[in-house]
Amino acid sequence: MVWFVIGLPLIAVVASIATLVIAVKHSPVVLEHNVSYQSEEKQSQDQ
Repeated sequence: MVWFVIGLPLIAVVASIATLVIAVKHSPVVLEHNVSYQSEEKQSQDQ
């Protein structure tokens, strides 16, 4: 019964640290210039 009180919160802390490590290691690449699909479509129609 005591392992419920100590173990479950400990598992949650370890899982959150693991999630943080994964998020930091595999962070998404931020694009400098983002052209939307609609603007590309408008440019092709204008030509």
